[in-house]
Amino acid sequence: CALPICSTSTRAIDSIVAAGSSLNLSSTTVTSVEVIKAGLTSTTVFTLAQRDLVSGVAVIGSASLTDTLVAAGTSLNLSSATLSNIAVVAAGSASATTFVVGATTLAQNIQVNGNGSSVIDALVVSATKADLSSATLSGIEIIKTDTDKGLQLTVSQNDLVAGGSVIGGKGTDALVAATNALDLSSTSLSSIELVKGRDTNGTA
Repeated sequence: CALPICSTSTRAIDSIVAAGSSLNLSSTTVTSVEVIKAGLTSTTVFTLAQRDLVSGVAVIGSASLTDTLVAAGTSLNLSSATLSNIAVVAAGSASATTFVVGATTLAQNIQVNGNGSSVIDALVVSATKADLSSATLSGIEIIKTDTDKGLQLTVSQNDLVAGGSVIGGKGTDALVAATNALDLSSTSLSSIELVKGRDTNGTA
């Protein structure tokens, strides 16, 4: 889609397909598009602004590859989007970036990359129960909830950076250790009412 404005019809499913190894829609207005996907069998990098991620949009990469979704701005809310074959979600600028991600996306072995610099990047978990132990976090200093209903969040040691924070909401929030050891001595907990291990059957 080479024009400054891309507007499609209201038929069932409209798609934008990346013709090359990258697709940057940060300067393009996209309307009535339900699918954004890779068109090649090589690794594809999608650079998207929040306005590109309308509710229910699907971003589809190439199977068995490390396709990347880059945030064009300082925030990217993926809670109502469906990601398929996207291995990495990453900050696209040197500014502090906030990622809002649902439990389904976090369970897909996804990697979330902040800037890893002096700015503070945040992962907002949009769910009441989520497991970060299969995800990989890099350069994410803050993990927090966007719900007041209470969050049960399972984490491994690698999810917690030194000097980072885990922040709950107004509900009863619980931090669950994915393994039999979790060192919180360098992590600030705020509005976290419960810290516990997994049950003996491996469930939180």
